[in-house]
Amino acid sequence: MTGPALPQRRAAAALAAITAYENNPKVPAKEKSAYAGYIKSLPAAIVMNGLGQALATELAQGGKDTAKGQGGIAPNAHAQIYRHVEAWLCGDDPEVPFRGRRKTAKADSPVLMECLCTADQSLYLLAQAEAMEYIQWLKKFANALLVSRGSTPDDRPGDGGATPA
Repeated sequence: MTGPALPQRRAAAALAAITAYENNPKVPAKEKSAYAGYIKSLPAAIVMNGLGQALATELAQGGKDTAKGQGGIAPNAHAQIYRHVEAWLCGDDPEVPFRGRRKTAKADSPVLMECLCTADQSLYLLAQAEAMEYIQWLKKFANALLVSRGSTPDDRPGDGGATPA
């Protein structure tokens, strides 16, 4: 008997990542809700700019000062998105593009960015496709677990409270 297939392992990893984030008492509720909004727009950024540029933006926004209006309402949510994608693409699953690379790197090193910058075109495209699949699961679980149940449309990140015409 074989174990779970890649799509099941991918979903399980995304669920574990979002559940751990949800249950982290050090992360404010506003940041968790912001994560759900930020992750929603990431696939479009990847399609428009490529995986490397989209993730570089997440890294850059993750270090911004919110007092200056940069990085959105919760810059740590941007950094967490990068860490979640990196943990999957550079993790231990036998079918991920950069298997085991996270283990061999320094703790604060942007391993995924380094891998993307040195990958050939076919490996880069494989990583981008795998990232898109994983991010879809992160979006689903973030929407289910991180968005405040009692929030109003104006409170939810990503929709600006706009109502359809």
